[in-house]
Amino acid sequence: MLNFKEEIKKYLWIIIASFLSAIAINMFLAPNKLLSGGTGGIAVLVNFLTGLNKGLIVLIINIPLFVFSYFKLDKKFTINSFVTMILFSFILGITEDLSINLNNDIMLSCIVGGVLNGIGMGINFKNRSSQGGMDIIATYLKRTKDIEIKDTLMFCNMIIVTFGALKFGIDKGLYTIISLYISYEVLDRIKNIGNEKQSMLIISKDNEEIGQHLMKDMNLSITYLHGEGGYKEDSKKVIYLVAQNNKMKDIKSLVNKVDQNAVISINQIYEAKGRGLKQSFV
Repeated sequence: MLNFKEEIKKYLWIIIASFLSAIAINMFLAPNKLLSGGTGGIAVLVNFLTGLNKGLIVLIINIPLFVFSYFKLDKKFTINSFVTMILFSFILGITEDLSINLNNDIMLSCIVGGVLNGIGMGINFKNRSSQGGMDIIATYLKRTKDIEIKDTLMFCNMIIVTFGALKFGIDKGLYTIISLYISYEVLDRIKNIGNEKQSMLIISKDNEEIGQHLMKDMNLSITYLHGEGGYKEDSKKVIYLVAQNNKMKDIKSLVNKVDQNAVISINQIYEAKGRGLKQSFV
């Protein structure tokens, strides 16, 4: 029953994400001849050239990419992404005539469209899914080459932006680059919510006691590093650990209860993998 509820919750988020990305394209980006990037951007470009429905274009482009994903990536990710792509294509098609009056403020449209599209994409990746298209290529490179998703998407979309600039003007191309940059920065932050980690160094005369509490009471993995005091030149153990951001407050409280004079150094880390650390799909 729990798994069923989780699946329902996941697809509700995916529907919300698809609406956000579709609204970003149809209400803010496409009316100003800005491209969203990926298959959505290609769809906007082809739509202006041929008049074909954007949702149908997205569907056609994605077929060979999903065949690739099925054989090269996680099958659950492929199935989730296929459902998401169908939903996104449908919602993109039915919201095609939506409009909003921003008094021709292209920069405002660029920013709002970029943020909404980034939130939509980030929610999808957070739920082990994507809109298909370039997202599949970016996911493959992240899992096999450890290249960041936002970097791959930005690089791939420069080709689309170049064609868009030739069709709609250099200024529209530059605005598109701004919008894409905003989208992928927002995507990266949404995708990593809940997975942020920090490293901590603890220097204390009671490191043995602190270490035992960290392992037994908080179920943390720690490493003892061997250090030497600069003034007394005495040897001492230094505790090193990596933990989720939301655990740092409790760790500091525990350390201070044992030794109020303990030296604590905390650093934000971009990525950490290994035993005892919660991992995201990408």
